[in-house]
Amino acid sequence: MLHSPKVLLIGIDAVTWDVLMPLVRQGKVPNIARLMKEGVYGELESIEPMMSPVVWTSIATGKSPEKHGVTNFYSAQSCLKSLRVWEILAEFGKTVGIFEWLVTSPPKPLKEFIIPGWLATTCETFPPSLEFIKQLTFEGKKKGRADLLAYFDLTLKGLRNGLRVTTALEAFLHAFYLKLKRPSFYDMHHKTISMKLRMQGDIAAYLLKKYQPDFSAIIFYATDQVPHHYWKFMEPSKFRGISEKGIAKYGKVISETYQKSDEIVGYILKCVPDDTTILIISDHGMEAVTDVEYVFKTEELSKHLNFRYKDSLQFQIIKNSLHIGINASRGRERKTLQRQLIESLREIRLVERDANLFDVTLDKHENVVAVVKLKDLDLMNSSVYFPPNNRVKLSSLIETEHLLSAKHSPKGIVIMKGRNILKNKELQPSSILDIAPTLLALMGLPVETDMDGRVIKEAFEEEFFQKDPIKYLDSYPKYFGKDRIKRQAETERTFPKEDVDEIKKKLRGLGYLE
Repeated sequence: MLHSPKVLLIGIDAVTWDVLMPLVRQGKVPNIARLMKEGVYGELESIEPMMSPVVWTSIATGKSPEKHGVTNFYSAQSCLKSLRVWEILAEFGKTVGIFEWLVTSPPKPLKEFIIPGWLATTCETFPPSLEFIKQLTFEGKKKGRADLLAYFDLTLKGLRNGLRVTTALEAFLHAFYLKLKRPSFYDMHHKTISMKLRMQGDIAAYLLKKYQPDFSAIIFYATDQVPHHYWKFMEPSKFRGISEKGIAKYGKVISETYQKSDEIVGYILKCVPDDTTILIISDHGMEAVTDVEYVFKTEELSKHLNFRYKDSLQFQIIKNSLHIGINASRGRERKTLQRQLIESLREIRLVERDANLFDVTLDKHENVVAVVKLKDLDLMNSSVYFPPNNRVKLSSLIETEHLLSAKHSPKGIVIMKGRNILKNKELQPSSILDIAPTLLALMGLPVETDMDGRVIKEAFEEEFFQKDPIKYLDSYPKYFGKDRIKRQAETERTFPKEDVDEIKKKLRGLGYLE
């Protein structure tokens, strides 16, 4: 039985205290400030790799990527080897609402709703009547922006499902503006993200009010998607060549995005009962990109690579390394392709230095990792040899400038407010792995013994766990008779090629791939 009538978890992606706390002190985020005063708050340490689907799944399971099975942007839901918090609750008959959480596509039927996150490759939702939400916010394969009449029809559906009239009007005018004006990236991007945030906030609040689930988990991504591109205007002293015009025009975009997120939080809180336990978290923080980083032009590299099965490769750029997954359904086939790929990468030579371009290894997630360890590369005057007989300029494969001016940092935030939670207290740093155990304990349910996190007991009044001590069990899948989860994850690991291509397109749009 739940200790609290309702629990609401709001994820605000990539929020950092470095940006948030000055806004709290200035009175510009009153809803978050009130939650801090009426509850507890502190730092939330992230994990590596700091990729959104990996970290948010660790938050939902309390387990490391090795245990839960989601290890990169291309991990399908069938990779999961652990139950997430809401799946555990559903087994106990609790109603659940999930909005924009990653690795939830295709959505599995449960009571009440699931709206998959931005990596979804279709517009599927549960119930299906809510598919318009994915279409309305330019997600999936159906894109309303190409047809203003279709977009207008979707907006009308939104009005019948919680979209406020002012938001709907602004959304339609924004779509019209994009089609007619064709603005620059910096003029367009933050406005589009802000518009999506408002639309998602309206509909999420409506769904919470309509269904009133026992447990809800919502994620908003604007505070990640905007800072990646606009940090250099907020902190121009850490970059070269930032114009005064750019600073004046875009210097407040990030703080305004935080403020809009706070407004959405306030609106959502009005739609849930007053005694709802509230958690606000971020999966990691954000900081300026100040060091020189090599960025790989993955399509160009793939074109020259002496490897037959190029369509099976899944590229991810992490710092100065290139992580390459292989989309193969059978483990034996994957091992063979890994060996061939490693050999091909090790054959690539930097001609002028007569040295290997890459140091090649396998990481713990069985991705092939190619790292550039050579220093002071002369990109313009160096050439690279690809077997059997091909030379290209190094500058065609690697560059040192990138669209992104901010990167993920390890320190996120946590705020908790509700019955039995202390008031106006700053916590010692905790981990994103602590969220799932804390939620289960909060709800009076056992914590799995193989969870890597702990219950954040210092957030609660001392009497809370004295009355009902924390309970433990070995495995929820075994408890529910669902030990097939691990076996399924071992046999259904991959997306179809067209879905991989769709994910790559989304990652390029965010600047994660070249």
